[in-house]
This record gives sequence, structure tokens and C-alpha cells, in this order.
Amino acid sequence: MKSARALGFATSRHLHHVPGHDHKRSEGMRSYQSYLNLHGSEHFVSERPFEQNVEDFVSCQHSRDTFAPSKLGDRIARFDAELSELLRSYSNDDRLSFVVCTRIVWGEIKPI
Repeated sequence: MKSARALGFATSRHLHHVPGHDHKRSEGMRSYQSYLNLHGSEHFVSERPFEQNVEDFVSCQHSRDTFAPSKLGDRIARFDAELSELLRSYSNDDRLSFVVCTRIVWGEIKPI
């Protein structure tokens, strides 16, 4: 019987011009690795900054499990307002500019 294969990926976005922002990922972001026999990984960085308006950036956050509408429930409007206000201080004419860093890993799921 063949073992199940898994392709995992993690992406992170780093905002430009955030004073004191540390681009290191926390160990928690890679906790999935203890469940895989890793065979390899690649790291990519965008050639130029990606630009996106604040409203679109905030909307995109809802595609992530942590900020999914099903998890935020009736707090979604407050979340959007607070995040928009925070990000506007880093925007230029309501546009954010950031480098997209992507790490792709592949391997096999470890047997339980």
C-alpha cells in the first residue's frame, strides 16, 4: 500500500516600511513540519513590491482560516474597521506596498 503524499505550502506577506518589523517567521508557523517527512523546499521573493489598496487587503484576510467570516461572526465589521485604520497609517494614498515571500515545502505525511 502506498503512503499518502502531501504538498504543503506556506505564504507570508511582509509589509514594507513597518518600523522595526522582523521578517522572521515564528516557530508556530512551521509546526506542520512535525507531521511530514520533508523532502524539499523552495523559497521565492517577489521581484518587486506588490501593491494593493487597503480595502482589498482587508478583504483578502477573510480567506485565511483565522479571520474567516465563520470565525469572526458578528465581529467582522469591527475587525475590518480596526485593521483598515491600522493599515492606512502605512499606506500611500490608500495603497499598500509589500514584498510577497512564498515558501513551498513537499514531503510525505508521517504515519500516525
